[in-house]
Amino acid sequence: MIYLTTYLHWSAPVVYNLVLSPVIDGDFLPDEPSELFHNAANIDYIAGANDMDGHIFTGLDVPSVNSALLDTPVDEVKRLLASFTKEKGTLGSQNAFSTYTLDWGSNPSRETVKKTVVAIETDYLFLIPTQAALYLHAFNAGTGRTYSYLFSEPSRLGGIITPYPTWVGADHADDLQYVFGKPFSTPLGYMPNHRDVSGYMIAYWTNFAKTGYNYNTKYSIKHRNRSHY
Repeated sequence: MIYLTTYLHWSAPVVYNLVLSPVIDGDFLPDEPSELFHNAANIDYIAGANDMDGHIFTGLDVPSVNSALLDTPVDEVKRLLASFTKEKGTLGSQNAFSTYTLDWGSNPSRETVKKTVVAIETDYLFLIPTQAALYLHAFNAGTGRTYSYLFSEPSRLGGIITPYPTWVGADHADDLQYVFGKPFSTPLGYMPNHRDVSGYMIAYWTNFAKTGYNYNTKYSIKHRNRSHY
């Protein structure tokens, strides 16, 4: 279980206040994870992220990101980047800001700024660590194959009268409802396209678990009677 410490302050994004710290005990976890990928050299490996995985944390660190009426000040973008790049110093923060605002132009829209903040949190918390793990597996691989994915089904909580803005993509854990077939078990809460997404994901995940290979199963032909995935 993940707990939040009782003292939250902006100088430390919420991720720094999560009481979630794995311990290298020499038994269950004998070494740094990055040094253990040789053990999976012959095991097929799949890892990925949601395209806005960091949104749920961004809403806590920069609350204005979910407001349709409030701008997200550029200073907040810089402050978030400074927190994530503090080990690199001022130059690191400045370089990061230049990278993330490369396509802003002279007058970025409210939505563009907010999406940038979400991209920063997504990269730092999810995408970059995932990509690092994928590279480590591929580098150490023997017969094992390495697969990556990006899930981008828009959040069902994004809309005019919903908690999130219309531009929100796949938030953290949004993929789970599709992996576990929620659109089939509670069909009235979903649209047909959601069942298609769920069927494909179930097919891909179970095929990978069974064969280690993520091939296209022509789900659109098979899913109506859900005979197998």
